Amino acid sequence: TLSNTPTWIDGLIGGGLNFASASSEKAETSAAGLLTALQGLDTFTIAFWARAAAYQTNPAGFAIRNGEDFGSMFLVLPYDTDGSPRTRIFYAGTSIIPAGAAAPLNEWNHFAFMSRSSTDHELFLNNVSIGTSSTPKSLPATISDVSFAGLDSGNFLSADIDVSFLGNRALTIDELTALYEWRG
Repeated sequence: TLSNTPTWIDGLIGGGLNFASASSEKAETSAAGLLTALQGLDTFTIAFWARAAAYQTNPAGFAIRNGEDFGSMFLVLPYDTDGSPRTRIFYAGTSIIPAGAAAPLNEWNHFAFMSRSSTDHELFLNNVSIGTSSTPKSLPATISDVSFAGLDSGNFLSADIDVSFLGNRALTIDELTALYEWRG
């Protein structure tokens, strides 16, 4: 479901969507099959292309959550300014990869997060590892929705987003590289 009418744009690979944070635009699904497949997982992969013109405070580029409880939420924050420009992962109440590299502005960037187990997490920017964590974390046992570009409570990402991937296992490095290099 697209909320508040994000704009279709020419993306990196075909068409993409422009999300403007001022009007609370986001894409969200509560599809039962997807949510059931993700519940309680500790192995999964999230990847997407994004382009932003400015760094933002707590921009939820991608969220897996059970309601509005930050203690049971997974967030990819791609153009974050919480402290300094960076990409970070917020997972069940804490920043588990708090100091990843800053993504370049005004160009397409590939963000990928892989959780290989409950204690093996890695964040990639443009196919380069920018942070790891061994903090024990798994997705919530109950998930209410998965969203791109924002939460109901705020934390909206003002950016363009193109080709997204969500998998119920950790990709291999070769698979991640193939996903990064694919251009349709």
